[in-house]
Amino acid sequence: MGHKRSTSMPISRSYTLHVHEIDLQNASVSKSAEGPGDAIFETKAGVKRLFHSLRARHIDVSSMAFERFKQTLRRAQTQTERQLLKRFLLQPMQISNAELKQILEIRNVFEGDKVPAMTNVDRAHRFYIRSWVFTPVQLLLVVQLLRTKGFGSARLDEWEFQCCITVFGTLTVRYIGMIKGRRDFVQRSQLDISEKSPNSLFGAFRDIMKERFPLVHDELEIHEFPHLAFSMLGSNEIVGNQLVADDTERLLIQFFGERSLLNVQSGGQYIDYLPKITDEKLFRGFNSRYFTEFSSSCEQFPGTAWGKLSDDFDEIERHARTHSELYHFHHDYFNVMKNEARPYQYKGYTVMVYLGEELSRKHLKAGHTFFQGSASVSVFVRGLINRLSKIEREKFNSGNQPPDLQKTYTFFNVLPLPDFPNVHRALQILKNYIQCTQPIIIVTYGHRSHAAIASGFQKLKTQRCGLPPMDGTLIRISNRMDGVVGKGQDIVHISLSHPGKYQYGNRDPASLRNFYIQKQLVYLVAHCTMDAIDHHLSTPSLSSRRDLTAKVLNHVCVILKGLGTFALKTTDHGIDVSLPENEPSQKGCGSKFIRNSFSTVLQMVIKQRVGVINQNLEEDTTVVPNSGRSSSKRKADAFEKDLTCPIFGYGTFDCIFSFGRAHGSQNSPERISQLEKLWAENIPELHLAIPNNEEMHERWVKELSSLTQGQSYFLKVVDGLPQSEYLKALALVCKSTGRHKRRYDGIGEKTQMRSGLWVSRKDIQARRVELSPRVKTKDLQGFPVEIKPNSEIKIKWLTSGGQEQTLTVESPRCAMPQNGTQTRALSFTEHGIDIVDASGFALRPCEPWEKEPSKATLPRWGFKSKNGQLLQELWGAVRSELGLSIPPDRIRGLPPRINGVGLVPSNSATETPQQNKPPRVQDANFLLYNFLNERFPSGGVFRTISRAKDKNSTEDLQEFVKFCRRPQNVNHPYCAKWLDMLDRPRPFIAILAPNIRAYRSCQTQKTYPYMPGSGCHLTETVFHVGPRGKR
Repeated sequence: MGHKRSTSMPISRSYTLHVHEIDLQNASVSKSAEGPGDAIFETKAGVKRLFHSLRARHIDVSSMAFERFKQTLRRAQTQTERQLLKRFLLQPMQISNAELKQILEIRNVFEGDKVPAMTNVDRAHRFYIRSWVFTPVQLLLVVQLLRTKGFGSARLDEWEFQCCITVFGTLTVRYIGMIKGRRDFVQRSQLDISEKSPNSLFGAFRDIMKERFPLVHDELEIHEFPHLAFSMLGSNEIVGNQLVADDTERLLIQFFGERSLLNVQSGGQYIDYLPKITDEKLFRGFNSRYFTEFSSSCEQFPGTAWGKLSDDFDEIERHARTHSELYHFHHDYFNVMKNEARPYQYKGYTVMVYLGEELSRKHLKAGHTFFQGSASVSVFVRGLINRLSKIEREKFNSGNQPPDLQKTYTFFNVLPLPDFPNVHRALQILKNYIQCTQPIIIVTYGHRSHAAIASGFQKLKTQRCGLPPMDGTLIRISNRMDGVVGKGQDIVHISLSHPGKYQYGNRDPASLRNFYIQKQLVYLVAHCTMDAIDHHLSTPSLSSRRDLTAKVLNHVCVILKGLGTFALKTTDHGIDVSLPENEPSQKGCGSKFIRNSFSTVLQMVIKQRVGVINQNLEEDTTVVPNSGRSSSKRKADAFEKDLTCPIFGYGTFDCIFSFGRAHGSQNSPERISQLEKLWAENIPELHLAIPNNEEMHERWVKELSSLTQGQSYFLKVVDGLPQSEYLKALALVCKSTGRHKRRYDGIGEKTQMRSGLWVSRKDIQARRVELSPRVKTKDLQGFPVEIKPNSEIKIKWLTSGGQEQTLTVESPRCAMPQNGTQTRALSFTEHGIDIVDASGFALRPCEPWEKEPSKATLPRWGFKSKNGQLLQELWGAVRSELGLSIPPDRIRGLPPRINGVGLVPSNSATETPQQNKPPRVQDANFLLYNFLNERFPSGGVFRTISRAKDKNSTEDLQEFVKFCRRPQNVNHPYCAKWLDMLDRPRPFIAILAPNIRAYRSCQTQKTYPYMPGSGCHLTETVFHVGPRGKR
């Protein structure tokens, strides 16, 4: 049963034998000539091999996950399918998603909103994969840019290697993920892509894609593994549900190859670590009986002394209840906190207390102790302590009754509440607690709790204070004599890194191993402390705490020196214990080409290809500093700024337009008539790609009829030619025979082109005489434009009244040319301005989660800015001169705007930024606040699904969009932001909950209305909004 699974449950008859079995399998896999997946040709053998491969990498995966995983593997019946499976297991990045469907049961989530019905779908775990498809050159550039940002890992090495060995075809970068319940795969992806920090690998990867390869970014694919979904059993708080889901996610990541994926971790919400048998033997060698003896002999801290802290605990609870808008807590949490902090004593002594940094909101809301909670950190720490307890019981045959581990784990946070504002008071409460309980050992998690003890409760900072805090390969056991507990009351202080860092950071086995051994040493010190207490009580001459702590350190030194495994160094404050070095372990599987040796020739080819890319990267990213602006240096300044000019001077555009510009709309009779005349004229320059013969007539007309009005036929003909042929054709029609002939003769294959028709002035030694021409208004339709590397487009035109105008607009990244010969042109449509390619295809921005792109590259509704108003004038003038219709409504400019307080982010756990109550007119939530007061004065259910999908819907989300579009609201500073997030096929619904909660009580619920006739359920997020004035 999934809900009974535990991180500490042994697979073999004893925990030690279970770990020993893992080590044997590790040795077996390590000796194999091939990787774990190389021999997989049949499903059963493949799953078994993958199972052992995971366990050999210190990842303990349940058999249940493997049984369910078999269902998603298609049976490889034909030789082609078996070969495809083998190729995937060797080189997963080279397998496309279309090929992947032949060996795996996956479903494209973009094929529709309908999700196959399943039992208890509202309480299910579901798994998906995101995919981005690159050419090898594109991905190699992404890798190089990631490295310039400071990222480096075996993952990037594998991507780079795949780029070098893949001459043809594409490479797919994938990301494995999991969602709970019937959450929307697309909205989850939208949330991740929108809010991942640019400092993370995912965020940097996203930003580079958007900037350099927007089409790759926009063509995101998301596939679901429908057969891997499973319903949760019992309560949502049961850890076993999540553990089974974690196992499945880890299994998928291993199956796809960790290095091929964008996933940084090996998968799972909880931290899974299976130690080696050699590391388990360390604790067996300590001969510790701490858990058994302490739990059987301990007594709770006396109530009379404990009552001295009642005022402090009451103050903490009072603060939380007074600021209930900041804290969502379980009704019984504060009793739980007091019980967890109240220690159990051994013969009248408090042996050990753990200090955390800050209470997590998950513990506060669930009402759990740190040790018994369902948070990832709690499960991780609890699993390690369970392991140590099991080893101790097995060594001494302590019976079947396990000790009560909660009694051995006394815990208190330096900050008693999340974001507790009064740090000085928090330190005073901590000091009162320590001086009341008088522990012999204080174990601190993280820099902040370390600083509090090391400074004598004077500081609470993240930087190092006093003793060096922590080192992954070292544990410092300090004998503090500065009166932390009280005058003359010494303590043993042990600093550990915070286990929470493994939740989101890298979970490499070496770091987890070091933390595990540090925990072993902590309990060795605790065991020695109990021995010292026994000796202390039987020896009246040892009467001080200083004698007691000295005895503890001496006992620890004797045991560690006797083992000979640890290196000890005595210091003025205690002892430094260096952890034993990790034995070489099997590295994660990369491609077969990486594991096997390859020829010197292949190495040389790869080195040359990487060198070329690096050289191009350096040329692309070099920043040339600006020179002075004096008149004597203007010409040089033009070079330094890398200004451009038409490749063959003023005559460039006249020459290419001399072969015809498209008349009329696409495929119109006027266009066809024009093309028939040009065909009859048999102009050689228009038949460079398609010859003038009867068999090709229809194809020639069809290709040129797709151009937008005003575009150049000649640019369409030469589009797609290699740069050498493109330049040759362009030079034949454009090269001047005048005084600049020598300059233009310098243009060759190595000349860097810009948007097909521009070149750096520095390359041809050109000056201001070569500036781009100023175009008449009516000629701007279909006229080529240059898109700068910073996405800027400069439009220069001459109005009908003879006035010169210049405007700079920003192009979306999707319209950026992918190489130097691709051209772009302007097209003025009824919805705004399109940027089109040489074939007349409009390049419009489209986020991956949108069902359809924008109606224009630069839509009319965006003409609100100062430049946008001038662009609107240009747009209207062009369409007027072309005789095209102009909508009567004018997009009004934005008033002088003074922004108020912005929105609370969708992933914010607190009300940040702090909202005005009630909101002011310029605040982002002014619109939402007034809408709630109008539509839900007494509270109600805020529905988000449209009536087209559920006829019973009240369409509250759609009404809020209409509310924002009202004349009195449309010019609000944040109206455009609200509409951008909500007025689209897939609204960003997650933004509503935290902002509603700033003014009303709000509970989020997932509902699944049935869609008649489809046999499927839809997903809807519903908000239960409280009455006005109640939060």
